[in-house]
Amino acid sequence: MIANRYLQSTYFGTQPFTAGPVYFGAIVIFLALLGFLIVDNKSRWWLLAATLVSVLLSWGNNFMILNEWLFYHLPLYNKFRTPSMALVIANVTMCIAAFFGLKAFLEAEDDKKKKLSLYISGGVTLLITLLCTLTPTLFSDFSSSNDKIFEEYLGSSFVAALQQDRQDMFSSDAMRSFIFIAIAFLSLFLYMRGRIKNSTIVFCIIGLAAVIDLWAVDKRYVNNEINYQSKYEALPNPSTAQSNILELVSKQKPMHYRVYNMAVNSFNDATTSYFLPSIGGYSAVKLQRYQDIIDFYLTNPSYKQKDLGDSLMLNLNPLRRVFLQASSMQGFSMPNLGVLNMLNARYIIINPNVFMENTEACGAAWFVDNVTWVNSADEEILALDNFNPKKTVVINKEFASQVKDVKPDADAKIEFLAENPDNPTKRVYNTSSAVPQIAVFSEIYYKDSWKAYLDGKEVPYFRANYVLRGMYVPAGKHKIEFVCKSSTLGKAKVINFIGSLLLVLLLCFALFEPKIKSIVLNKKNSKSIK
Repeated sequence: MIANRYLQSTYFGTQPFTAGPVYFGAIVIFLALLGFLIVDNKSRWWLLAATLVSVLLSWGNNFMILNEWLFYHLPLYNKFRTPSMALVIANVTMCIAAFFGLKAFLEAEDDKKKKLSLYISGGVTLLITLLCTLTPTLFSDFSSSNDKIFEEYLGSSFVAALQQDRQDMFSSDAMRSFIFIAIAFLSLFLYMRGRIKNSTIVFCIIGLAAVIDLWAVDKRYVNNEINYQSKYEALPNPSTAQSNILELVSKQKPMHYRVYNMAVNSFNDATTSYFLPSIGGYSAVKLQRYQDIIDFYLTNPSYKQKDLGDSLMLNLNPLRRVFLQASSMQGFSMPNLGVLNMLNARYIIINPNVFMENTEACGAAWFVDNVTWVNSADEEILALDNFNPKKTVVINKEFASQVKDVKPDADAKIEFLAENPDNPTKRVYNTSSAVPQIAVFSEIYYKDSWKAYLDGKEVPYFRANYVLRGMYVPAGKHKIEFVCKSSTLGKAKVINFIGSLLLVLLLCFALFEPKIKSIVLNKKNSKSIK
């Protein structure tokens, strides 16, 4: 399965994954370089600076001197999913520089500067693409960080053939870029020599070539070979295991449950979530702490389930026995059952036809008797290794002021009220206990967006078990509510509105600025005549 995942990988380099290039176009790069050389105004300097910074940011851990400092000090920089997103900036600035360069060249009167700028920009880009075509190994060995997966499953000969394919594709694309740049260069050269009289013809030739260049690359990723409508709009069908879970749920009617589907790449698959509440799914925006849980305890091939020596637990929960047996087999990685329990993974899909019920799942919320205090995030996540979430909660000492001494109460109860699909931004619980308790809620801790209320009064809550919510609950009967009130979202809406308004005003100014300038100039001329 892992080998199939990378079977079509023609990418070479150190990125862990990539779906496609941020392609500017060979002609755009040639014209942008021309613009940086021939344009006289100050615009070229900020465009050049923004382009260089964008490229440096996109290098990520390949240029840690800059990126590590920005990651820890530049606000919101650590929220980006991948450093290569920064190339979007260069994509914009290079296009602007290309238009400036073409305009300046067609309007320039200094033939010497035109020649020098054209020869330098054309010579540099044509020489680089020619070298890439003739001597590709001068720039790369065409290995990838994923090649070890190929070698493990398909052998070194497959890796060698794949690297040769990458080299051939690199050379072919370099020659392709050489041809497009040559077309643009020749058009400008003939215009400079007077062989092409009309600048509109030059603009049309270069524009058409640039469109063909971009269009051909785009067709590699979006084409008519796939019926996208039928692929993405067709409703998925539940697997046998999913259908059986739905049938069982209709009989058991649990107030709260989740499913972990081990038959698929659960954290890059959304089909399970279409039918069932899942601990997996897919989102381009990932919470780092939850991703840590996934990497440490749910998909970590080096993690092994430990036998806790509780024969009674083994007898009560056949799933634990299965996990222990599978963990002892080479090549298998089993998730941490304690983590699955705290995430309330009540049903585990083993393969498309088989699922097992996890009788240890903690439910939507529960009271605990013991607290394990830790000093750091590292200690916090490591403390989850084969722990019993029903009895123990792991809390960072930064929340010590919120947690008071509690005593066990066998009769204490916490009840989750049924979820309202029409209002997913609210969670309601009823509690009853003779003494104060510590409650753990199987929901992600996200203090910036969720507020907690005890009997209608806002109260603090803390992070429990690295990712979940915890709360100190006084003795007696209480109603606990978690309500999503995102101040960040409100601020983002205001910023988005202001940004959109400024963009509209800027576009209006760009459209009407020549007309306004013409009116002002005419008025000045009429006054001077009088």
